[in-house]
Amino acid sequence: MTRVLLSSHKLLFFALVAATMVPLLLPAAAEASCGAIKSTKQKLACVVGQADALEAGLLDAQADIAAAQADIDALTADLAAAEDWIATLEAWLGDDIDPRLTLVEDDYLTGANLDGYATETWVDLQIAAVDHSAYLVAADLAPYATRVWVDGRGYLVSADLVGYATEGYVDSSIASVDHSAYLVAADLAPYATEVWVDGRGFLVSADLSGYATEPWVDGQIAAVDHSAYLTSSDLSGFATEPWVEGQGYVSSVDVSGFATETWVVDQGYLSSVDLDALEADVVDNTAAIALNEADITDNAVAIAAIEGDYASTVELETAVCPGVAWAGLDQLVATNAVCTIDAYGDPTCSTCEATFELNGGDSVTTAGTSFGWTIVSGTGALSDGTTPWPTVDVAVTPPSDDMIVTEEVAVQLSITDYCGDTVTDTVLLTLECTAPAAP
Repeated sequence: MTRVLLSSHKLLFFALVAATMVPLLLPAAAEASCGAIKSTKQKLACVVGQADALEAGLLDAQADIAAAQADIDALTADLAAAEDWIATLEAWLGDDIDPRLTLVEDDYLTGANLDGYATETWVDLQIAAVDHSAYLVAADLAPYATRVWVDGRGYLVSADLVGYATEGYVDSSIASVDHSAYLVAADLAPYATEVWVDGRGFLVSADLSGYATEPWVDGQIAAVDHSAYLTSSDLSGFATEPWVEGQGYVSSVDVSGFATETWVVDQGYLSSVDLDALEADVVDNTAAIALNEADITDNAVAIAAIEGDYASTVELETAVCPGVAWAGLDQLVATNAVCTIDAYGDPTCSTCEATFELNGGDSVTTAGTSFGWTIVSGTGALSDGTTPWPTVDVAVTPPSDDMIVTEEVAVQLSITDYCGDTVTDTVLLTLECTAPAAP
């Protein structure tokens, strides 16, 4: 506020100076600008013009002085108000104002305090002098993970693992449990595994889809009207195949080798006697053939009636091609190894062996049925695999110290029946050998 007041005083001072100096300078100015004019009238006109211009300038200066005076009056009022406010502030602050100002001044820096500090210009010069080709720029950090990116991945921190068991905790917990009552892998040796059961080839309910049940067959038979079908008593008096064959009728096979008319004609025989004889034989044979044809016709009718009681091809195949394979029962042989003590006191145990006899003879043994045995898992020696009753030799070398060694051999039986269909079944052979405890 004090600075504004001083500026207004300067403006007033310059205005007063201008008002005082204009009358003094007017003749000199007029002389300087109009002195070159020789005509008195023209020079007078020039001076009058100069006077008018200076008068207009003086009027403007007086207006500026009046405006400046108004500003001075306003500033004087503001200064009085400011002085009142300062007096009020000093009264409120009391005598503590100077110490407080001293404390504030002590907290501020002066130019001397900045000695030794780098200016922006100095820093720019230093940076410009440095080779930055080996330094990274923002683009070099593009593939690197920022903290925000890592936080957004949702990775776990140690606090997220509170409540989870550590390896040490699990080990100590397990060590504190009495496991004597729990089973170990060896305890499951005689039990069936899922793979073993699946390998047995047992049927499930889905395997019977499409097969006729006894109630279904009974219902189909009961729904048939049998009143129009013949029975065996209806065939009484009809000729059977054995009866017809026993009558001695001539068949096409029986006349094989006899001369036909065509053959005789081709021979070129011209004897009328032979011709008459042959004609007579032909007549006789023709009559016999006619009789045989009549008998064959009658027999065909009788045979057609008889066929109703004979088994069809489908029924025959069903009877001789049941499509069943049975490899026999699973077998288990448990034996003990024979161990001797060598010169060093260590036991030496012999090989445990067993011969399993298979019996697939209870399967279909109809003529035309073929057998095929194969070892599908385990180690064993199979004898002739094409017979219904082969043998399988199994051997293991047991360890010592009262241990048990088990060898399982799965043998599959494949049967191809009369109809060419192949069915299979599997039998499991188990050799369990126990070694005695070491002395």
